[in-house]
Amino acid sequence: MTSHQILAALADFDIDAGLSYAQTHLTHDRLSGIEALPLYDEHYALLTPVAAGCPRG
Repeated sequence: MTSHQILAALADFDIDAGLSYAQTHLTHDRLSGIEALPLYDEHYALLTPVAAGCPRG
């Protein structure tokens, strides 16, 4: 199901819950009548090989 299909199914009481990608801290991702509960926080890192002479952070 797409996120729009999930929302429609929730509104029609066809499903009790759904999983979708949402950023709960952004106001445009908040939906009236829908409670979004974060399952986990994502953290990203850039991984590169160690090169001689390059500073390490």
